[in-house]
Amino acid sequence: AALTARGEFDAALAVAAEAVPLLRRSGIFLARADVLACLMARRQSHDIAMRLLGAADRFRAACGSCRNITEARCRTQALALTEAASPPQRVLQWQAEGAAASDDELSAQITAAHAEAARL
Repeated sequence: AALTARGEFDAALAVAAEAVPLLRRSGIFLARADVLACLMARRQSHDIAMRLLGAADRFRAACGSCRNITEARCRTQALALTEAASPPQRVLQWQAEGAAASDDELSAQITAAHAEAARL
């Protein structure tokens, strides 16, 4: 979150791509999805950002946990950036896709975004 806040999006994406396997093994990938969504929205990968928020919402509803201040702020920023750049129906569609997506699918999207950024 700190790298994203400082605008160091490439470095943040590299760290996220490395962290995702550990987050998954630890069982906290979806608990950190809001922070990852903020990064993806700031990189203008709005579809991935909204899928992550949809998955995070599913996770929070299933386990009954609340977002901390950082997670809530990241969710708000990701949503605002995406809503400013995308039609409302598309935002809802992406969120629904994320709510139905597996951890494998979501982590693969982050990995693919990192690979694409590394090529550029």
